[in-house]
Parts: sequence; C-alpha cells; structure tokens
Amino acid sequence: MVIPGLNHPKNVDLSGVHGLLFYEERMLFFMFLLKYSRTKIVYVASAGFNEKLFDYYIRLVSTSDEDFSEKKDRLTYISINDSTNDALTRKILKNEKFLDKIKRYISDPKKTVLRCYNPTEVERKLAVKLGVPLFGSREKFDFVGTKSGGRQIFKLAKTNLLPGYNNIKNFKELAIDMIKLAQKNPKLEKMMIKRNYSSSGKGNCLFFWQKFIDENNINLKNTPAEVVAKLILKKFDEYCSFQNVNATYPEYKKRFNDSGGIVEAYAEGDIVFSPSTQILITNQKKGVVASTHEQILGGPDKQVYLGCTFPSKASHRKLIIKEGEKIANCLAQKGVVGNFAIDYVVTYDKEMNNPVVYPIEINLRKGGTTHPFRIAFYLTGAKYNHKTGMLQYGNTPVYYLAMEFIESPKYVGLDPMELINIVANSKISFNRNTKKGALVYMPGMIHDYGRFGAICIGQSEEDAEMYYKKLLRLVNNYVKSKENIAL
Repeated sequence: MVIPGLNHPKNVDLSGVHGLLFYEERMLFFMFLLKYSRTKIVYVASAGFNEKLFDYYIRLVSTSDEDFSEKKDRLTYISINDSTNDALTRKILKNEKFLDKIKRYISDPKKTVLRCYNPTEVERKLAVKLGVPLFGSREKFDFVGTKSGGRQIFKLAKTNLLPGYNNIKNFKELAIDMIKLAQKNPKLEKMMIKRNYSSSGKGNCLFFWQKFIDENNINLKNTPAEVVAKLILKKFDEYCSFQNVNATYPEYKKRFNDSGGIVEAYAEGDIVFSPSTQILITNQKKGVVASTHEQILGGPDKQVYLGCTFPSKASHRKLIIKEGEKIANCLAQKGVVGNFAIDYVVTYDKEMNNPVVYPIEINLRKGGTTHPFRIAFYLTGAKYNHKTGMLQYGNTPVYYLAMEFIESPKYVGLDPMELINIVANSKISFNRNTKKGALVYMPGMIHDYGRFGAICIGQSEEDAEMYYKKLLRLVNNYVKSKENIAL
C-alpha cells in the first residue's frame, strides 16, 4: 500500500509548498513492482490524480497489451477527494469513510506493507488503524532526521564532523553559539545555520561571519560576548543569505525559535562537491549503502536541491560509501529501520587532490534521489554493486541524470498527458531493449506551474547528459511550434 503524500514531523506547515498534490506522483515508481506476478498495489491519493499516469508507468514494464492489462488489474487506485493543502495521511485519518474503504482492499494484513514518503507519527497512527506494518522506524528515532539529531549520530559514528553546535533552542542561544564557534575557529569566514525541520535546503541560512566582525569592528578577545550577541540579533539580516529566496528575517527567526536548529562551520575548499548516499536498514539490524549520487544544487548559495546524477564521482565514491556504512551501522545497532539518505560535502584542493568528506545531514524520508534510483533500478533490471557503487546489467554500466524541476513560464498551460505523449512517442523515450532513454515524472505540475521532472538514463555520464539535452530540445521545440500555430 502506497501513501505518497509529502509529510514532515511536528506537523510542519506544508501550505507554502507549490503544487503539493502533485508530489504524490513522485512515488509512481512503485508501479514497476507489478512486474512481479504476486504483487498487488493500493495507491492512495488526494484528488485530481490523472489515472493515465499509471498507464504510462505500467506500460514501461509490460511486454504486450495483455501483459499490461494483467498488471493493471493488480493495481487499486483510491482518491479521497480532498485537494486541501494538508498532508495526505492527516486527510485520511480525518475521514472514516475512506479509512474503511482502504481497509476493504487489504486482502491479507500480514502480507501488506504501508510505504510512505516520511514515516512520522501520523503514518504510524494510520498503520495501526489499518492493521498493517509500516516500513520505517519507531517514533523515538524521529530526532535522527532533524539537523541536530544528524550531528549527534555523526559524532557517535565517529565521522569527520564539522565544528558546530546542535540542539539550539532559539535565536538568543544561536547568537551565543555562533560566538563560541568563532572563538574556537578563529579563521572561520562563514557559518551555516539550519532549522531542525526543513528540507531541500530551504531552511538553511548562510551567515558571513568575517564580514560581520570586520564591518562592526569586533575583536572577540576584547568585545564582551553579550555585546556581540546583541549585534548579531540586531544586524542578522544584513549579513545572512536565506536559501529560501522568499524568506524574511522575522519569519525565519520565528520558525527557528519554533523548531530549534544548528550552527556549524561552512565547509570551505578550492573545489567542493555535494554527494549523497542512500541507506537501507532492514529489520535484521543490517545497514547498507544502497546508492550514491552527486547532487545538483541551486539557490543563492548552492544549497537548494534541484536534481542529481548517478553515480557519485569516482574520486570520492568509496570515501562516502565508507562513511555511509559507519553511519548506517551505528543507526542499525540502535534499532533504526527503513530507507533514508545522508548528504555530504567533499572538499578538494586546486589540483583535485586531498578530498575531505563531511557528513552534513540525515534525511529520514524518500527524498529527491529515491525515485530516480528506483526507476533506473527497476527499468534496467541492473544489479547494484555495493563495493563499487555502480549499477550494471552484465558488463554494461548504468548512468543517469535526474532533474526534479525542469521549469519555464512557456510550459504553463501544457497538459500533463500532452507532455508524456511528446516524450513517449519520441526516439528518446526509454527503450526496454537498449535500456537507455528519458522518462518523465511529476508531470502534473506542468499545467499550473510550468514544471516537471525527468530522468535520463544512459551508459555513461555523457550519454545521460545527451538524452537530457535532447529532452529539453524536444519539449521546447514542441512548445515553440504550438506558439507558432497560435500566431
């Protein structure tokens, strides 16, 4: 059973997420599990879900019309007809009618597993009401997914932890800890501040410490800490860069005070990369690194997630696998279960030598790298080599480039199925025989927001990038042809 809606612990407000309902399309990769003949799927969504999207995914793993029909017969789709901007799980819990309807489609509770974006307290409550197990950790481990919890785990796992402070309750404490961090690290130029409950880098804030002390004539040895703290609070927004471009100082301060957070040294290097590892921990207390990615970041200071490439760069892949294994084993021994990801910063010198790996946060959810990997894994039938970090079928490697948001104002008004048909009927559409090509995901966002996601699979980095460029050209040429016809 798949409950694909976004959700965050502590009832984090989701009203500001543009196109919230369309994130429920992210987990359609579960359709590929219908290739296994004994699999049945119940997919629950809020409202307005285009059922033809199921057809698009299922046909990618079907060998004939008969095979497609047989697979689709094992899919049950339930819409709860609620398009409000709230987490899907909470909507279900409020509606006994749909709770009962979902229960009726559970043929064997012992063989059913509830899969969701983020296993929080409300997903656990839903699992209890449905009488089925939830694949995820117990409530006491929710702290691991916070920015403070991540730092605690990194310390326990004896990783290369960035200097900093966690479990900061409010902005007053933040100012004091910023001063302490600078005193212990005199050469520090920038600090990274993060809210405990935030995702995709939107809760991050870069503070230009050196500029702050220079322009305010501060000498930490002579200037009283309380004076410096007051100046930080008074002039914070003059020396910071919010990664959410719509954020304001009062709003950011309020949210930080509500959830707490961390401050840590900004990882400096001549060359910097931002890879991640996906981790899988089973009920047998065994943790493994399930994949590695190189994150594509945007925003004011390259902190906001835009997409990824697979695999991560060979020059640091084994290093992050080693760090990931240490963290996975630490969590497994504590009883954590499920899928999650670890983000890193890797710094190099000018000659691309001397890589240094810093783990920076743990994401206890199916984030931006989950669906691209599962799509590539199921579609190509490749096997993952845990030692090398490569996907391969036979001796042929699998590479891909996935973009969460391919965006243009010119795309607004385009029908989602129109987009899918453009790609599905083109030469670049994913081909089961060559195991290469492009696939669209989250197309529902294109009509109102001019956005969609895509994964481009090839046999090399250049191959995947070539498909991506062709995809952009294909869609842009189609939109341009429509504009010409309208004229």
